[in-house]
Amino acid sequence: MPEDRINGPKLIAEKEKAKRPKVKTGEDFEWTIFDYMQAPFGFIIGALQALPAKSASSYCSLYTSSARQYIITGREQMEKNETNDALTSFHDGFSYIDQMGPYCVYAFQTDLSVEKFKNLIANPLEIGINLLYNFGFMFTDVMNYLFYTPKTVP
Repeated sequence: MPEDRINGPKLIAEKEKAKRPKVKTGEDFEWTIFDYMQAPFGFIIGALQALPAKSASSYCSLYTSSARQYIITGREQMEKNETNDALTSFHDGFSYIDQMGPYCVYAFQTDLSVEKFKNLIANPLEIGINLLYNFGFMFTDVMNYLFYTPKTVP
């Protein structure tokens, strides 16, 4: 009886691929579950990189970026069936949560607090300075949104 279990049919990842949710966003480009998992990382990194260096926001962005890079590497290794290396990369990426947590919480409590936004909105000069400071980032985001395709960016 135990031999039947050992010699019975086994599921092999190469033979049967799990059906993953995919969303077509443009020609030859799809968002998979991994892209949705990384979206919050991208939002945090992008939102906090424009804030002053050596601040909690800067460190939150730095640690989040490092975690994201390990997760991307792990995903690439999983696609190559390098399971041990992939799991190590995922572990290393998620180990940054200890550093991300305090810095990100502190960043949202201080650098991105409700009082800061109230001051920004109440002071038109501050809004103008902020827009000028972030114009380059916004321009780049619009250009990437309009023209980024797998064919135009290697």
